[in-house]
Amino acid sequence: MSSENEPFSYQRHSRLSILSSWRMSLFSALERPVPDLAVEIGASRSSSPKETTFQAGQDGELSRQAIYRDLTARNINLAGLCLGWALSTVALATGIYMVATSNPPLPRWLVNRVMNMGMLDYPFPQLDLPLVYIQGHRACHLPQTLVVSISILLNIGLTAVLDSMNFIHSTTMRWALWREGRLWHNSNPRLFSCAKSSGSPYANRWFGNALAALSLALSYGATSLIASIIYVRGVSDGDIGVTSERVNGYRYGLDFNGWAVVGLGIGLFIQAAISTSCLFSSCTVETWSYNPITNAKACKLLEPPKPTSINASLDRPTLPKRSQPSVLTIIPSIRTFRLLLYLLTSLLLACTIITVVFAHQSGSLTQSYVISQTGRADFSTYVQSFGLIYAPYYLPSGDPYDARKDYFGLLIQLGAQGILTLCLHSAEVVVAAVRDEKVWRRASGRSGARFDGQDSCMHGLLVCWETWVLFVFKVLANCLFGLAVSCNLFVFVALLPLAALTLLVGILAGWVDALARWRPKGPQPATFGELRRLGSLLGSRGEEKKQEEVSGRLFWGDLGDLKCERDREGNLVRRVGTVGWNLEEVRMDKLYFELGYEADTCNGNNEE
Repeated sequence: MSSENEPFSYQRHSRLSILSSWRMSLFSALERPVPDLAVEIGASRSSSPKETTFQAGQDGELSRQAIYRDLTARNINLAGLCLGWALSTVALATGIYMVATSNPPLPRWLVNRVMNMGMLDYPFPQLDLPLVYIQGHRACHLPQTLVVSISILLNIGLTAVLDSMNFIHSTTMRWALWREGRLWHNSNPRLFSCAKSSGSPYANRWFGNALAALSLALSYGATSLIASIIYVRGVSDGDIGVTSERVNGYRYGLDFNGWAVVGLGIGLFIQAAISTSCLFSSCTVETWSYNPITNAKACKLLEPPKPTSINASLDRPTLPKRSQPSVLTIIPSIRTFRLLLYLLTSLLLACTIITVVFAHQSGSLTQSYVISQTGRADFSTYVQSFGLIYAPYYLPSGDPYDARKDYFGLLIQLGAQGILTLCLHSAEVVVAAVRDEKVWRRASGRSGARFDGQDSCMHGLLVCWETWVLFVFKVLANCLFGLAVSCNLFVFVALLPLAALTLLVGILAGWVDALARWRPKGPQPATFGELRRLGSLLGSRGEEKKQEEVSGRLFWGDLGDLKCERDREGNLVRRVGTVGWNLEEVRMDKLYFELGYEADTCNGNNEE
């Protein structure tokens, strides 16, 4: 049987050509091509069970040797995991020390000053008390520019570290689903899917996902509270008043919340522990690549061939289409994630309207209110205090310097942050599916689609602008949320940051909706990372497959006509497929085999 006519015959490219002759002869048994699986299955009927099991195991090992594992991607994210462990250790040690020790000495630049921190005024020294600062807090004077930008810098660093650790979790999740026979897509909703078998790692089960969601919400929520802006209003009169607004010395600084530092350490610790647990089971990960072509190829090599093609429409001649269906048609579950973003936008809009109503009743929609609260009327002050509403969780009988219940404020921030975290994860699912499709669609371009060693983790990240846009959205959304909702003896809700967050999430929802409705142009079939479908479209003919492995690039196009197949008018039917070199463009007026369009509607054909 000719290997060219067998779409599921796999031939392994020789990897031992650089060894010496004695080693070549020693391992010559491993250098023969993988047997034609279709013939092997037929022959196995007359073989003993032991011979069949041995042959299947041998074929599986040879297939695994042909898979590009992309250890560079693993090592890059392993460095992020090590950084996560280091940050969690430092944060936990520092936070516990801040919380467990008594009131720290009062910084000299705050002596005889009235400080505004977190929309509240604190006179120092405290009334009839020694020169000490707030229990569980530390103050540090910094330039005004750094004070204003610290929230963005913290969220950028936190997002980068968490994304590195989440990559390890999501990759092991992908192959845990594959072992259970439930892997359908290259990019999976990590927090909304889980492994079910008892043999899967604990970190990939439902409770592992729940802990991962908790760690994300706790990390971002703690970051929102970890640093509050300090502004020195003036010289203290010994009570809560100000004798003079002219101050010699520092005006701006940051207050660091010990309980928030502890919360950040716990959040990073949980996520680092989950990712480390996943690494202990990394022997079951066939490849660390995010590339859908590499992963589809790996799944195709490891799975035994089916009696019939996954996509029966590959065997019927079809006219090319000028545009392909959107991800809403191919992956209907995307509608749920798109809906979550619209629900979040509606919730934020309702909260904004409620805030306007209460702020109007309290009189905080005026300039005089802003000045009375903070002692100044610059832009950052308006962002902080204009339209401010609040509700206490601190008991008036308690001491605002010592009995602050900062841990309770952290729990409130955690609950509110969790909703935003899950909705931002929904956006990641849609963006990842579109990214997978764009990787595949490069196959019909002049340069072809990169895969295996030609498409490293860093290269794929740099060329995907959607990933960068989503990264910016996540950073800005978490920064605005920290400005809109904050806990400092009271739960404060600021109108301007809340309105800006509502607008930002609305733009994000519209952008994600546009990505979900995007219909790729050209005759190349769309897959959006659906691995079985993508695997059925990949070429597997012997010489063509070797060329793909050598070049590390995949080209999709016109493979020529079939001499034995004609349409009703007597014209030769042509064939499309993938090879390792440039191909001619598909002719829109010709019939083709292996276009596979009928699978577009296998999951539903109604787009919203």
